[in-house]
Amino acid sequence: MNSSRPHPVFAAFLDYYFVSLIGMGLIALMNSIINDVIFSPMGVVILATVLILCIILYHAWFNKKTQFLSYGEIVAGKILVEKKKEWKNPYKKNRLFLFTVVIISLLPIGNTWNTAIFLVPGLAFVITSFIKILVILLGIYLVGRGRIKGVFVSLAPYLAGIFFTNIAYAVSGKTEYLILFVLFTVIITGSLVSFFYYRNQKGE
Repeated sequence: MNSSRPHPVFAAFLDYYFVSLIGMGLIALMNSIINDVIFSPMGVVILATVLILCIILYHAWFNKKTQFLSYGEIVAGKILVEKKKEWKNPYKKNRLFLFTVVIISLLPIGNTWNTAIFLVPGLAFVITSFIKILVILLGIYLVGRGRIKGVFVSLAPYLAGIFFTNIAYAVSGKTEYLILFVLFTVIITGSLVSFFYYRNQKGE
Protein backbone atom coordinates (compact mmCIF):
# COMPACT_ATOMS: atom_id res chain seq x y z
CA MET A 1 0.00 0.00 0.00
CA ASN A 2 1.05 3.58 -0.57
CA SER A 3 1.71 5.87 2.37
CA SER A 4 -0.98 8.47 2.93
CA ARG A 5 -1.32 11.72 4.79
CA PRO A 6 -3.46 11.48 7.96
CA HIS A 7 -7.23 11.89 7.75
CA PRO A 8 -8.26 12.12 11.44
CA VAL A 9 -11.18 14.49 10.85
CA PHE A 10 -12.71 12.19 8.23
CA ALA A 11 -12.13 9.19 10.52
CA ALA A 12 -13.78 11.00 13.46
CA PHE A 13 -16.75 11.95 11.28
CA LEU A 14 -17.22 8.31 10.28
CA ASP A 15 -16.90 7.11 13.87
CA TYR A 16 -19.58 9.55 14.98
CA TYR A 17 -21.91 8.38 12.23
CA PHE A 18 -21.18 4.70 12.94
CA VAL A 19 -21.67 4.84 16.72
CA SER A 20 -24.67 7.18 16.61
CA LEU A 21 -26.48 5.14 13.96
CA ILE A 22 -25.96 1.87 15.84
CA GLY A 23 -26.61 3.45 19.25
CA MET A 24 -29.80 5.25 18.25
CA GLY A 25 -30.94 2.13 16.46
CA LEU A 26 -30.59 0.15 19.68
CA ILE A 27 -32.59 2.84 21.52
CA ALA A 28 -35.33 2.59 18.89
CA LEU A 29 -35.25 -1.20 19.21
CA MET A 30 -35.65 -0.97 23.00
CA ASN A 31 -38.54 1.49 22.57
CA SER A 32 -40.23 -0.98 20.26
CA ILE A 33 -39.66 -4.00 22.52
CA ILE A 34 -40.80 -2.42 25.81
CA ASN A 35 -43.46 -0.31 24.06
CA ASP A 36 -42.27 2.88 25.74
CA VAL A 37 -39.82 5.76 25.19
CA ILE A 38 -36.70 5.27 27.33
CA PHE A 39 -34.88 8.57 26.61
CA SER A 40 -36.14 12.12 26.71
CA PRO A 41 -34.93 14.65 24.09
CA MET A 42 -32.56 16.11 26.70
CA GLY A 43 -31.21 12.64 27.46
CA VAL A 44 -30.43 12.10 23.78
CA VAL A 45 -28.69 15.49 23.58
CA ILE A 46 -26.54 14.56 26.59
CA LEU A 47 -25.66 11.19 25.03
CA ALA A 48 -24.75 12.86 21.72
CA THR A 49 -22.56 15.42 23.53
CA VAL A 50 -20.77 12.68 25.47
CA LEU A 51 -20.26 10.72 22.24
CA ILE A 52 -18.72 13.74 20.48
CA LEU A 53 -16.36 14.35 23.40
CA CYS A 54 -15.33 10.68 23.51
CA ILE A 55 -14.60 10.62 19.78
CA ILE A 56 -12.56 13.83 20.00
CA LEU A 57 -10.55 12.44 22.92
CA TYR A 58 -10.01 9.13 21.14
CA HIS A 59 -8.70 10.64 17.92
CA ALA A 60 -6.69 13.35 19.66
CA TRP A 61 -5.01 11.12 22.22
CA PHE A 62 -6.27 7.61 23.02
CA ASN A 63 -5.95 6.17 19.51
CA LYS A 64 -2.16 6.35 19.77
CA LYS A 65 -2.27 4.13 22.85
CA THR A 66 -4.59 1.41 21.55
CA GLN A 67 -3.98 -1.69 19.45
CA PHE A 68 -7.34 -1.69 17.68
CA LEU A 69 -8.76 0.34 14.83
CA SER A 70 -12.10 2.12 14.90
CA TYR A 71 -14.52 1.93 11.98
CA GLY A 72 -13.58 5.45 10.93
CA GLU A 73 -9.85 4.72 11.04
CA ILE A 74 -10.26 1.63 8.88
CA VAL A 75 -12.30 3.41 6.20
CA ALA A 76 -9.96 6.44 6.25
CA GLY A 77 -6.96 4.18 5.61
CA LYS A 78 -5.24 3.52 8.93
CA ILE A 79 -3.70 0.07 9.45
CA LEU A 80 -1.68 -1.70 12.13
CA VAL A 81 1.95 -2.39 11.22
CA GLU A 82 3.92 -4.20 13.93
CA LYS A 83 1.59 -2.84 16.62
CA LYS A 84 1.93 0.70 15.27
CA LYS A 85 -0.78 2.60 13.44
CA GLU A 86 0.09 3.99 10.02
CA TRP A 87 -1.92 5.83 7.38
CA LYS A 88 -2.03 4.03 4.03
CA ASN A 89 -3.84 4.43 0.74
CA PRO A 90 -5.04 1.08 -0.68
CA TYR A 91 -5.46 2.73 -4.09
CA LYS A 92 -2.90 4.35 -6.36
CA LYS A 93 -5.05 7.44 -6.87
CA ASN A 94 -6.06 10.32 -4.64
CA ARG A 95 -9.17 9.38 -2.61
CA LEU A 96 -10.79 12.82 -2.35
CA PHE A 97 -13.57 11.87 -4.77
CA LEU A 98 -14.04 8.53 -3.02
CA PHE A 99 -14.30 10.20 0.40
CA THR A 100 -16.84 12.66 -1.03
CA VAL A 101 -18.99 9.81 -2.33
CA VAL A 102 -18.79 8.09 1.07
CA ILE A 103 -19.98 11.22 2.88
CA ILE A 104 -22.86 11.75 0.43
CA SER A 105 -23.80 8.07 0.79
CA LEU A 106 -24.18 8.51 4.54
CA LEU A 107 -26.46 11.55 4.35
CA PRO A 108 -29.76 9.74 3.64
CA ILE A 109 -29.38 7.34 6.59
CA GLY A 110 -28.27 10.02 9.04
CA ASN A 111 -31.85 10.86 10.01
CA THR A 112 -33.17 7.30 10.12
CA TRP A 113 -33.78 7.28 13.87
CA ASN A 114 -34.62 10.96 14.45
CA THR A 115 -38.26 10.31 15.28
CA ALA A 116 -38.03 6.62 16.19
CA ILE A 117 -36.05 7.31 19.38
CA PHE A 118 -38.77 9.63 20.68
CA LEU A 119 -41.69 7.38 19.71
CA VAL A 120 -42.54 3.70 19.84
CA PRO A 121 -41.63 2.52 16.33
CA GLY A 122 -42.85 -0.69 14.79
CA LEU A 123 -40.45 -3.62 15.10
CA ALA A 124 -40.55 -4.22 11.34
CA PHE A 125 -39.39 -0.64 10.71
CA VAL A 126 -36.50 -1.01 13.16
CA ILE A 127 -35.33 -4.31 11.68
CA THR A 128 -35.50 -3.20 8.04
CA SER A 129 -33.78 0.09 8.89
CA PHE A 130 -31.02 -1.75 10.74
CA ILE A 131 -30.46 -4.07 7.77
CA LYS A 132 -30.27 -1.12 5.37
CA ILE A 133 -27.81 0.77 7.59
CA LEU A 134 -25.58 -2.27 8.19
CA VAL A 135 -25.45 -3.08 4.47
CA ILE A 136 -24.40 0.48 3.61
CA LEU A 137 -21.80 0.58 6.41
CA LEU A 138 -20.43 -2.80 5.30
CA GLY A 139 -20.04 -1.58 1.73
CA ILE A 140 -18.19 1.53 2.91
CA TYR A 141 -15.96 -0.63 5.15
CA LEU A 142 -14.99 -2.83 2.20
CA VAL A 143 -14.17 0.23 0.09
CA GLY A 144 -11.95 1.54 2.88
CA ARG A 145 -10.13 -1.79 2.92
CA GLY A 146 -9.29 -1.45 -0.76
CA ARG A 147 -12.14 -3.55 -2.11
CA ILE A 148 -13.75 -1.09 -4.48
CA LYS A 149 -16.45 -3.63 -5.37
CA GLY A 150 -17.86 -2.78 -1.95
CA VAL A 151 -19.63 0.15 -3.62
CA PHE A 152 -22.08 -2.38 -5.06
CA VAL A 153 -22.87 -3.65 -1.56
CA SER A 154 -23.74 -0.16 -0.30
CA LEU A 155 -25.64 0.57 -3.51
CA ALA A 156 -28.24 -2.16 -2.92
CA PRO A 157 -30.42 -0.15 -0.47
CA TYR A 158 -30.24 2.92 -2.73
CA LEU A 159 -31.26 0.97 -5.82
CA ALA A 160 -34.33 -0.17 -3.89
CA GLY A 161 -34.82 3.34 -2.52
CA ILE A 162 -34.77 4.99 -5.94
CA PHE A 163 -37.48 2.59 -7.11
CA PHE A 164 -39.81 3.21 -4.17
CA THR A 165 -39.27 6.99 -4.01
CA ASN A 166 -40.05 7.21 -7.71
CA ILE A 167 -43.35 5.43 -7.11
CA ALA A 168 -44.10 7.54 -4.01
CA TYR A 169 -43.46 10.76 -5.93
CA ALA A 170 -45.65 9.64 -8.82
CA VAL A 171 -48.49 8.84 -6.39
CA SER A 172 -48.23 11.77 -3.96
CA GLY A 173 -46.30 14.42 -5.89
CA LYS A 174 -44.52 15.45 -2.67
CA THR A 175 -41.26 17.36 -3.22
CA GLU A 176 -39.46 15.41 -0.48
CA TYR A 177 -39.66 12.24 -2.57
CA LEU A 178 -38.27 14.05 -5.60
CA ILE A 179 -35.35 15.33 -3.50
CA LEU A 180 -34.64 11.80 -2.25
CA PHE A 181 -34.85 10.50 -5.82
CA VAL A 182 -32.26 13.05 -6.96
CA LEU A 183 -30.02 12.31 -3.96
CA PHE A 184 -30.17 8.55 -4.56
CA THR A 185 -29.38 9.15 -8.23
CA VAL A 186 -26.30 11.22 -7.27
CA ILE A 187 -25.14 8.48 -4.86
CA ILE A 188 -25.59 5.72 -7.43
CA THR A 189 -23.83 7.73 -10.15
CA GLY A 190 -20.97 8.69 -7.83
CA SER A 191 -20.53 5.10 -6.66
CA LEU A 192 -20.39 3.76 -10.21
CA VAL A 193 -17.89 6.44 -11.24
CA SER A 194 -15.80 5.52 -8.17
CA PHE A 195 -15.80 1.87 -9.14
CA PHE A 196 -14.56 2.49 -12.68
CA TYR A 197 -12.07 5.15 -11.55
CA TYR A 198 -10.49 3.20 -8.69
CA ARG A 199 -10.76 -0.41 -9.86
CA ASN A 200 -7.45 -2.17 -10.48
CA GLN A 201 -5.74 0.68 -8.63
CA LYS A 202 -4.58 -1.09 -5.48
CA GLY A 203 -1.43 0.52 -4.19
CA GLU A 204 0.37 -2.70 -3.33
